[in-house]
Amino acid sequence: MSEGINLPHLHQLLQQLQAVREKLAGGPRKIRQRENRIAQMEQLLATRAEELKRTKAASDGKSLELKSKDAGLHDLQRKLNVASSNREFEAAQHQIEADKAARAVLEDEILEFLERVEVIQAEITKGKEAVEQLKVDLGNFRVEFDGQIAVLEQQEKELAAQVATAESPLSGTDRDKYRRLVEAHQADALTDATNGHCGHCFVTLTSQQKVQLNSGKPLFCGCGRLLYVVRG
Repeated sequence: MSEGINLPHLHQLLQQLQAVREKLAGGPRKIRQRENRIAQMEQLLATRAEELKRTKAASDGKSLELKSKDAGLHDLQRKLNVASSNREFEAAQHQIEADKAARAVLEDEILEFLERVEVIQAEITKGKEAVEQLKVDLGNFRVEFDGQIAVLEQQEKELAAQVATAESPLSGTDRDKYRRLVEAHQADALTDATNGHCGHCFVTLTSQQKVQLNSGKPLFCGCGRLLYVVRG
């Protein structure tokens, strides 16, 4: 490693560059996440709409059954009124009682369906409102992020140039190893060892390692990080 490199400063620049690049990459990622959330909710609303349709159809079917049952009861009542024998009268009366019980069950079922329809409709209304709000939020986020892109790209360009300058004293195998570390770990390739241990894996440095580090010679920890000390 050539002399004159300021590793703490280089580390700071790498951290700043990484933060800017994460913001640039994070914008599109967050947009996709929001779009996916909207798509999921719209799919859920479509499912609920189908459920509403089936529930209404079932309710209508029960209503038709109720009308048919009422017609049957009317016919049975007529037969009861004109019954010419006790047998006919009792048969009609028993059937009326059975049909009235069945009618009561139908009314309960229809009421349950109507209540279910009301619940589903309320859920759909609430869901549509939520989707609309998500779309508004997405639009606002797009506008906000689009307004930041130019600034972030300029910051990235400037920081990349500063990093290139700051790392220029590195040479030979040290530079090659450093570049591999940065490609693998970005700003985490470097870490502070001022307190006598690696800031990444927290392994305590030996006395010989401390001397090597303080002398300005390159020192890579067993975890692969390039160590540095902050001088007062």
